[in-house]
Amino acid sequence: MKERFSVSMDDDLVKWLDRMVDEKIFSSRSHALEFCVKQLSNFGIENIVMLNYGDGRKEPIFLTDQAFKKMEYIMQQLNLKTVNDALAYIINNSWEARQKETTSQSEKK
Repeated sequence: MKERFSVSMDDDLVKWLDRMVDEKIFSSRSHALEFCVKQLSNFGIENIVMLNYGDGRKEPIFLTDQAFKKMEYIMQQLNLKTVNDALAYIINNSWEARQKETTSQSEKK
């Protein structure tokens, strides 16, 4: 049995959703939402990390099992206590590597 409920959504998402229905990708808005929620549920709640920008905005980040295992490995190897610390390490090192790459490419020109 399916339960009915109301959903509030940003206009741009509703327009996209309606386009998907119009293009026959989904048979209805309900079908589209059910499909999307089903896909999200396949990630497993343990693989969802909430990114908090510090200005009130929050966004879930969905990690594959492989990515989550790599984060756990980094936490163990570096003796980090939280997933937040592991993400900060990954982001900082990726940013620094990108900056070095950009600088190196600029110097070659």
